[in-house]
Amino acid sequence: MKSFQIEKIIASLENQLDQAEQKFFENWLEQSKENRQLYEETKKVFEASQKARINFHPDAEQALQKINRRLKTKQLARWSYRAAAVFVLLLLAAKILFFPAETQWHEITAENRQVIYLADHSKVILAQNATLKYPEEFEKKHRNVFLKGKAYFEITKNQERPFTVETNHTNIKVLGTRFLVDASANSTEKVFVEEGKVAFNSRSSANSQPLILTKNEAGTWLAENNRMTESSFSNLNQNTWLSGRLNFENATLETVLEDFEAHFNIKIECGESIKNKKYTGVFTEATQVEKALQIVATTLNLQINKTENTYIIKP
Repeated sequence: MKSFQIEKIIASLENQLDQAEQKFFENWLEQSKENRQLYEETKKVFEASQKARINFHPDAEQALQKINRRLKTKQLARWSYRAAAVFVLLLLAAKILFFPAETQWHEITAENRQVIYLADHSKVILAQNATLKYPEEFEKKHRNVFLKGKAYFEITKNQERPFTVETNHTNIKVLGTRFLVDASANSTEKVFVEEGKVAFNSRSSANSQPLILTKNEAGTWLAENNRMTESSFSNLNQNTWLSGRLNFENATLETVLEDFEAHFNIKIECGESIKNKKYTGVFTEATQVEKALQIVATTLNLQINKTENTYIIKP
């Protein structure tokens, strides 16, 4: 079929097509990028061959003796650039089949929370300072990205092309789901599944069985012993960096202060005697840390002191 197309291209370049054939050829040319590319490559070979052809300037006395040779030369030249066109296109086909074009990769480090849409319409929300490396187009059989830091994923389902998130120490394989990956530290990495199912595994233990995690389950990898553990989670503030809200329902003071530490990136201490006091309330993204702590302290009738780097909560 391709050789037939090449013949038509060459015939068009030689102005040998009638009006109907030329119209049919032009319609074929507009049908796809591949057709246009085939035409352009053949045209290059044709023009190069034309330039390389020998210009004969025989005098009258030699014309009769050379006419047959000239005719043969013309015919040979025509078949030469046709053969050259086929050869070039075969090389192009071989390159496409056996040496695919190099995948273009993008790498983004989020200065603040940042949303990225991938080629398959999957959505990734990067936390501040997280880095994502991803291809401009995914390969036919799989979809791979690389993450350093924390990110939330909403993956478009495609059973024929599994999606894999690779970190420094682990990989997470999914089909279609929502989950959070925290690869911010070298000592531990975590996955929290909000919806669907993922397979969580250590990259340095290729023969180990992955953890299969489903909704409201978490997986943790520890560098100390290269061990992976599974647990359930119900912390309302697990993804507070996404929503910008801290939500507490009859939570212990210990839990409240732990979430404050993570959200505001501060250090808080409280005594054993008050850590089980219960608190209910909501804080928005606009709430400053001092105001949030003061609201909690006032509600529970507690005192706040601050050293250089630490808030201290006491009765």
